This record gives sequence, C-alpha cells and structure tokens, in this order.
Amino acid sequence: MELSPDHLGRMFLQLYGEKISEYINRLRIKEAADRLVNKRERIIDIAYSLGFENISTFNSTFLALKGITPREFRKKPAAIEK
Repeated sequence: MELSPDHLGRMFLQLYGEKISEYINRLRIKEAADRLVNKRERIIDIAYSLGFENISTFNSTFLALKGITPREFRKKPAAIEK
C-alpha cells in the first residue's frame, strides 16, 4: 500500500473513529468473552492465545471494555451485554 504506519493509523482513525489497536483489542476481548462462556480453557491460556503478553494487560483490557473482570464474567456472562 506504500503507506507509513503513522499515515495508515491516521486514516483508520478518520474512517472508523477508533485507533487500530482499540479495534484489535475489541475483537480480541469479544473472542475472549465467547471462550470464557463456551469453553473450559484457563483464563491465562485464553489471554496468551489471543496475543496478550501478560495476564495483567489482558485483565485490565477486559475490565475496561466489559466493565467486569474475566473471572467475574465467566461466573455470570448473561448479566453483561457490552
């Protein structure tokens, strides 16, 4: 595409109203939420398989986007509709 990373980031933000990293994290947390409900994987395994470098970053990102921790979400997913 011959675009610099900065230019691509500005274009994405202008077109979609969010940063590329925010979009990717939203997709990753959506997948994590599905796996927390439908699979019996350990939370740390879900985090690493979705590309998070550590459990702390995964937990804080999940909390920021879902308003609840992954452990709490697993216990009562129907109460959360974000």
